[in-house]
Amino acid sequence: MGALWTRWGFPQVLPTIQPKLEAGSPRCYSSHPRDPDSSPKCLNPETPTSPASPRLSPHSDQLTHLDSEGRATMVDVGGKPTTERVAVASAVVFLGPQAFNLVRQNQLRKGDALVVAQLAGIQAAKLTSQLIPLCHHVTLSHTEVQLDLDAARHAVVIQASCRAWGPTGVEM
Repeated sequence: MGALWTRWGFPQVLPTIQPKLEAGSPRCYSSHPRDPDSSPKCLNPETPTSPASPRLSPHSDQLTHLDSEGRATMVDVGGKPTTERVAVASAVVFLGPQAFNLVRQNQLRKGDALVVAQLAGIQAAKLTSQLIPLCHHVTLSHTEVQLDLDAARHAVVIQASCRAWGPTGVEM
């Protein structure tokens, strides 16, 4: 998985692999904070991923957020070391020509959609543990949401990144 680093040290998708991502190729991630190519793990059925918890094998029929009786439970991260956690997510929102032009020209009656979306993304990152059940509270040290217009596809390309130090990740 190719990546570039911005001034904050978050990976950015290289333009050369963008078409592969849009074509439905496997999504990959890396747990290495500075080198996403170090040990990529792909999220597809053919590639086994490491278990979410050392207690479970990759072929376990148990879910990490269910207890032995099938009840929802929060994962205990008390024994995990505090490390730097970084997550990056991206999306492409296809608007169509008419909506794209309204956004580009800032002609929407309710204001600047891109600024509102950026602020909403930052707020969502800050409130994740309140919005997603069983998600641990994570104190973020940085979050960034970038929105870029893509006129060729009448789309908005969104990239969000978060950083924290703690015993659990920021990928949610």
